Amino acid sequence: MSYPWTDECLAMAGKLQAMQPVRGHEWTCYVDITPGAPRIWQVEAMMKALAYLGDEHLIYGSDCSDPDNGGGVPADLERRTQHPAGWGASSEAVDRVVNANALK
Repeated sequence: MSYPWTDECLAMAGKLQAMQPVRGHEWTCYVDITPGAPRIWQVEAMMKALAYLGDEHLIYGSDCSDPDNGGGVPADLERRTQHPAGWGASSEAVDRVVNANALK
């Protein structure tokens, strides 16, 4: 999530979200949660993103550029979606982030 500028990324996305009523149209900004940060930062970043932005504007990209991500996309998705409690999210929220938001 824009590591090492995770907080800045969330701040900018939040600013865009806050401007939605002013601009008068649907907010179309998505934050890509594809791994990039070391795992020690990933859970905290997801918890911040969910608390600040909600799950409808987070999206899982599939480049798996994380050198710490053994197994590529399937292993990363399995690791992330089997433990939504680690994010502080419901399974429905996780489904939106890794599936439904991309389909929108």
